[in-house]
Amino acid sequence: MAVKAWYDKNVLYKFTSTPYTDNRGQTSEIGAFTQVVWASTAQVGCGAARGTNCYVVSCRYAPPGNIIGDSYYLANVFPPVTNRRSLEVDFASVDDVLPTSGDSDGGVVITSVA
Repeated sequence: MAVKAWYDKNVLYKFTSTPYTDNRGQTSEIGAFTQVVWASTAQVGCGAARGTNCYVVSCRYAPPGNIIGDSYYLANVFPPVTNRRSLEVDFASVDDVLPTSGDSDGGVVITSVA
């Protein structure tokens, strides 16, 4: 659920010849998306926890992405491929990966940390 929410921000990203410059004003909205798809990231580790009224999902990336500069974004964040067969991706829901004890109002807090 968290990774899908981060990826779904792709609709806000401007795939241009100067992507860092053109997206600079909305990094808080698209930063998780660009990190999830960052081509040079080789390892990802995620953790999840349930709080009293929320869930927290956080991931670390190695090497981290979102490096400042248009050339880095051009080399690591690619437009979606539209001419390939569509793939169905089954993203685990938070309830699938967290213990079921305790009550929660279902709020979800998701973070992506480089």
